[in-house]
Amino acid sequence: MKTFIALAAAGVLLAGCSSEPAAPENTQAQAQNISPEDNVAAKVDAMSEQQRNVVLIRAIRDAGMDCQGVTESQPWPDAGPNSYRAKCSGGDYHLVQIKADGTATVISRNN
Repeated sequence: MKTFIALAAAGVLLAGCSSEPAAPENTQAQAQNISPEDNVAAKVDAMSEQQRNVVLIRAIRDAGMDCQGVTESQPWPDAGPNSYRAKCSGGDYHLVQIKADGTATVISRNN
């Protein structure tokens, strides 16, 4: 079993090595390939603020930032589609953008 894991890990590392440049990510095309029932951004958009706060704290903490709880959030369309401004209980604000595939980008600032 250990050999299989080592070989699989080596295969993954080698697969990442290529002489060709990586193709740029086409997020719009990716979003088009996601069915409406799998569109996480749309699901978050349809949530109540309390439900959305749970999603946002998970994204903030997964990004390695300290947040003990999201006390309020609101859509922040100036930052792009599916973007939210979240305020943590400590007073820090985070801007979180949720993509259709469920990945999140978090930008933070103090007060």
